[in-house]
Amino acid sequence: MTGSKLNKNDYLKTSLRAFFLQNGFNYSNYQGLGYANVMYPALKNIMVIIKKVSTKH
Repeated sequence: MTGSKLNKNDYLKTSLRAFFLQNGFNYSNYQGLGYANVMYPALKNIMVIIKKVSTKH
């Protein structure tokens, strides 16, 4: 692997969302949806990269 495909902004958004998710941590809540919300910025960027690579070949 040549390096990270995520930029600093992706890491910042993910970290902030994870921090705010921890504020409402409760076993009766839907933590899976919260985790998906936290990971969304990074996954969105990764999917754009995958689409670019797949159209090249």
